[in-house]
Order: sequence, then C-alpha cells, then structure tokens
Amino acid sequence: MNRTMDRQIIITLTLLTLALTGLAQASMKRIEESYELDLTQVMLPAHTADQLTLKACEDCYTVQMSVDAGTSYHVGMRSAGVTLQTLIAAADAVSNREDTPIYVMYQPESLVVTRIILGSASR
Repeated sequence: MNRTMDRQIIITLTLLTLALTGLAQASMKRIEESYELDLTQVMLPAHTADQLTLKACEDCYTVQMSVDAGTSYHVGMRSAGVTLQTLIAAADAVSNREDTPIYVMYQPESLVVTRIILGSASR
C-alpha cells in the first residue's frame, strides 16, 4: 500500500512538473531581432519618422523597416545615444563602407527599428 502511494505521488509530481515546463515555454517570445550588415547594405532613414531600407545579401529581398521616436541611434558599440543626423554624418564620413559594420535591431512582429548602431571600420 505504501509503495503504491509513493508511486502515485511521484507520477503526479512528474506530470505536474512537465505541465508547468510546457507553460513556461509557451510564455517565451522574441522581443527583438537584429541584422549585422555593412554600410553598403543599408539606406539610412532621412527623418526620425521614416523608413530604413536594407538588403541582407545579393539574392535577398529588400526589406523596409520603420523608425520612430523610440528608435535610438549610436556611433560605436558602447556609445550613448546620438541624433539621427549625427549617425548619418558619421556614416557619410566612413571611407571604407564595405568593412564598416552597422547593426539594426528591430521588433520582429512590427518591423519597427529599436536601435541602429554604427560600428567602427575593420583595420
């Protein structure tokens, strides 16, 4: 009788653990994705309420994403935010656009850009 009760408790706890694990997995969702590109693959927006255009590869489709007042712009990986015009000026000053990375972070469901980070040119 005691062994049967122990077995039932173990089975019940195992099933409960599996059920809770399934619920925890279901609540996870992607909140941000990113592209790592070079400057030749991106057309920066002209205004803070505009479109960013990118092409991730030669055979890839062109993608347009929105920027808005919530989008932040950075020159350098650990820099404080700058204005869009400062980012554009820094990108225009780059001589080797193919070796200069730019990172575009966005919300996957809405395609709204959250951050644009201009990296430094490779040496």
